[in-house]
Formats: sequence, C-alpha cells, structure tokens
Amino acid sequence: MHATTTTMYFIIATRTPKQFYNIQSVAEALLARGARVRVYCDERLSRHEPRAPLEAFAEGKQGFSFAFCSGRAGFSRVPVFTARALLSYRRFLLSKTQALYYARRWRRNIPLLARLFAYLPGFAALLKTRRAEAILRRVESRTEPVPDIVALLEQENPDAVVAAPTNMHPESVETEFLKAAKAIGIFTALPIFTWDNLTTKGLLPIEPDLLLAWNEKQAREAEEYHDIPREQIKTIGALPFDRWFTSTEVERFASINPSTSFVVAPHTARKKILYVGTSRVTAPDETWLVREIADAMQESEREDVRNAELLFRPHPFNREIARAFVEKPCSNVRVLESESRMPNTKARFDELRAEIVGADIVCGVSTSAFVDAVIADRPVVAVRVSKYRDTQEGAEHWRALCKSGAAHIADGASDAVRLFERIIDGQDEKKKQ
Repeated sequence: MHATTTTMYFIIATRTPKQFYNIQSVAEALLARGARVRVYCDERLSRHEPRAPLEAFAEGKQGFSFAFCSGRAGFSRVPVFTARALLSYRRFLLSKTQALYYARRWRRNIPLLARLFAYLPGFAALLKTRRAEAILRRVESRTEPVPDIVALLEQENPDAVVAAPTNMHPESVETEFLKAAKAIGIFTALPIFTWDNLTTKGLLPIEPDLLLAWNEKQAREAEEYHDIPREQIKTIGALPFDRWFTSTEVERFASINPSTSFVVAPHTARKKILYVGTSRVTAPDETWLVREIADAMQESEREDVRNAELLFRPHPFNREIARAFVEKPCSNVRVLESESRMPNTKARFDELRAEIVGADIVCGVSTSAFVDAVIADRPVVAVRVSKYRDTQEGAEHWRALCKSGAAHIADGASDAVRLFERIIDGQDEKKKQ
C-alpha cells in the first residue's frame, strides 16, 4: 500500500469479539501503515460475550475503535436467511469429499418451517437440482441490503470493508456489511478464517471483490465449492498464525537461545505430553481417549513414559468435559483449565504458546492447535479414532494434515504411546516436514 496524503480508513466486520483474533493481524498491518480501522461485531450474537479481546487489542493503539451493530430484522429476513441456509445445505449434499455428517449438522441452521421440509423424502434430490439453486440465488440477488448498514457505510465512507467469516451463521452481521458495501460500490475483501472455513462451514453467500486464502489448496476450494473466480483470489498465508511470526516474538525466542531462530526445546526431567482438545463438533467428549492414552502410558515398559505427565488442554468451546477428571481423577493427567482459554488476547496466546513450547509432544484428535505445534517445532501425534470417522477422516482438513506428512498418525491410544516412545528416543521421522 503506497502512502497518501489522506489517511485511509477500513471497516472490519466479524461475528463476535472472541473471533476477532482470527483476522486481527489484518488490523495490525493496516494500523502499522497509518490507516484507521474500526471493527463492527454482531450485536445479538455478541450479547453474552466479554469484550476483552477487542479492549485488549485497542489498548495503546491510535486509530483503532470498535462497535456493535444489528443485522437484518423484520419479515424480510426469513426468505433470505432460508435461501442462504438451503444453499449451504445443498453444497454439503453435493459434496463428494465431505462426510454426510456435515450436511446433517448444517440442516440445524435451516429455519424451522423449511427444515421440516428438508426431512421429506425427495427434498434432497430436488434441492440438488440447478433449478432449485437458481431460485434460491434469485432470492439473495433480489433482497436489498440492510438500510441501516448502507446508511452507516455511506456516512463513514471507508476505503474498503473487510468481512469474515460470512458462512458460519446465516444471520451474522458481517455478511450484511459485505452485501451493503458491494451494493454501494465500496471495495470488499474476505480473509479466510480457519483451516476448514471453506469445507466444513457453509456456502459463502456474497462474492467479495477479493478473497484472501491461506494457500493454493484453499484457493482451489474457494473456486470449486464457492464459485469464486480465480482472478479474485490471492494467497497470503494463514492469518490466525501470524502472531507466531511478529518481530517481538522471534526476538524473544532468539534472546533465550541465540543458536536458534525460533523456539527452544524444553529441558525437563519429566516428559510432558500436551493433549490439545477438539471441538464438540468433531469429538463431543474425548475424555475417554485421554484416559486410554494415560492408561497406555502407565503400561509402557519405559520408566520415562510411565512417569510422563499428560496435560489435557480442553478445546475453548468444549471445556465442560474436563470436569470428568475432577469427579474421577487420573494420576498422570493434569487438566489445564481456566475461565477462558480461547487464545484471543496476547495474554491468552502467551499461555497457549508456553504450553506448546514446554511440551515434548503435542497430541489429540483434530484441531488447528496442531498447526501452532508445527510452527513451534513440536512433534504432533494425531490419533485416528473410528468413533469419530465422519468428523475426522470425513473432513478435508484432516486428510490434508495426513497428506502433509507433518504429523505422526496413530491408530488408537496404544499406537500413540508407541510413537511417544520413538519420538522421545529421537526417532522423529516427521521432523523435516
């Protein structure tokens, strides 16, 4: 971006404060270039959430502000939300690469009356037709943007609107910002939120002027599954993980050990295995697997494995299951629990980073924390579980993880412990990847 005499102004629209961290590096980069940035979150979806992530980010930053905004209201919301939900359901029904589980899961987002029709025999076949798609897309194209958001954008007159994720909830306000901005000729960009944003989530209802993908795989997904023209897609890297590569973080690690440009291996007598929890979508209650791994570690012939500590870090959106270890403790399992463990502030990210860097091995079922672990140069053991076949092997991002060669894939708890033993012995065949 070239410097100009006029300060550029950007609006970033996202669902809720806790999800701002997925794209906060966009705001950081714009602010560093002297731009002004204002974040808008969905007022209704954010009503039960703390504002701490936005408040922490705003501290000491000139040119940054945030506010909350209402989305679409009234009767007009019903047909367009129904059309968006049904188009997403249709995409899952047509998918040849995703388990049918994701279609059934998305069906819960369809408004009640249309959802009842979705259970009727023959409805799925009808929905998959081109005619049905054309009718549903016509609903979107003939629905006017939200007047209040149009008025807000006309008044604030930003240089561009950045909106994400737009496809995780059919009623979320960031979609309306994207629609309104397009309607009045403001440039729009949509950065991809997560590693599975384009596969296990809904259809992108509004085509942005520019889609910012992590890599070529996501670019192909955007083109194939969401009909985004290739010329409107740029690959820029994975925004949620930019926080590992800021100059201050790299300098901090280098100052600890000048011989390495990044992280420092732990030097503790007792080995630490960090189990990073999975969302309830993939694994509703994985405490049984944590116990199986703990038991298999206790049965190891190796003293260092028997004495190793298994640290269970529940998924931020699936923390309640950790109570099982309070009611029935396990001698070599320690639960890492606090009020909120979503790494959406610097303090919370520092906490996650310390846990990963302090571990000898990171394991679990399927979570983006594996990416954090790979960045931190920690061995990853992903446990394949037949119980979660649909949500694990039936998901493209899991298969991409396997294909990458960056993670050890274990078939169950005993195999995971066998891999722990090899890795502790220095036999980490995946280290290069």
